[in-house]
Amino acid sequence: STIFRKTDSQLASAVLEPLIRRALNRGFDTTQLRQILGRFYQTLGDQDWNTLKATNPLDRQQILLGLLVGDAKAMLTAKRWVQDESTGPSNRKDLLEFLAHDSPETAREALARVLQLEATGQSQDRKWRDATIDLGIEKYQDSDRETLEPLLPKLSLELQSSIAERMSQREPTASTLLSWIAQGKLRKELLSPNRIRLLATQGSPKAKDLVTKIFGSVNVEGTQERDKVVRAMSQQLNADVRGDAKKGWLVYDRICGQCHVMHDRGIEVGPSITANGRGSFEQLLVSVFNPSLVIGDAYRSVTIRTQDGSVITGLLVSKDDQKTVVKTQGGKIVSVPAQEIEIFQQDKKSLMPEG
Repeated sequence: STIFRKTDSQLASAVLEPLIRRALNRGFDTTQLRQILGRFYQTLGDQDWNTLKATNPLDRQQILLGLLVGDAKAMLTAKRWVQDESTGPSNRKDLLEFLAHDSPETAREALARVLQLEATGQSQDRKWRDATIDLGIEKYQDSDRETLEPLLPKLSLELQSSIAERMSQREPTASTLLSWIAQGKLRKELLSPNRIRLLATQGSPKAKDLVTKIFGSVNVEGTQERDKVVRAMSQQLNADVRGDAKKGWLVYDRICGQCHVMHDRGIEVGPSITANGRGSFEQLLVSVFNPSLVIGDAYRSVTIRTQDGSVITGLLVSKDDQKTVVKTQGGKIVSVPAQEIEIFQQDKKSLMPEG
């Protein structure tokens, strides 16, 4: 690179660019690359590294190449550029992707800074923000908890949901996220039903316990047919989204409102859906077309068969030696004397009809 710099800077840039791009995309093992390039790499010697400019392509590539071979001066300069907002979001993103491996604390510091700005309404470049969130969460340590915990509730719901999705994909951030939800510091609606199912089946023992505590029973089997319905409806609605709110309220009053309350309309049997179950498009589809995927313990239906052959299905209100009381669709309270009950069972499916 020193030879190229002295002869033809454009040639140097053309040679270095694909090498650095490939390294950024993890196209080859950077450990072997360091061994190879280390024999040829020359630093800038006595030149003042502070004179390098992130806006100069060759200066920027010189720093990236220095990061590839583990040069200490290159790392210090790169850290300074990442912290400097005038560097530009694209350049900062490239530098941070390199730095995160050898300097994980830089990724965590960048994450804290981005969230602080977003929490105060200072929107960041989306690509820079998303890369920072990805790398910061990937390098998360327990010591970051005190920094992130007060910031997350101050972010937009869209950003909270995005961060929750990333945190739920690995430990220890998945258990940390679930503990915040269990403590009421974050809304449980941030997690999609399918993500809840993955945590319930593939999460750590701690994560599984927290999922049960927060969401109740998770149906981890027998939902393949429902999953197909959800996918089909998603494709259909995305292809032709032309809703009518007035007609929607008519449908709601006739069907949904028989068991749910939304904006003070309806009958309270199942959970209120003013702020629950509609946190995202995916969550809404799953809640409607696969309602038995995640069932809160308070909303698991029971079925009673009486001695005269009657079948009553609803939510359990109370049960003792004298009688069993359930709430059925439409909010009707039904009391069944204990001596008249032939069969009592708690159902695995939601009271909400799948169809």
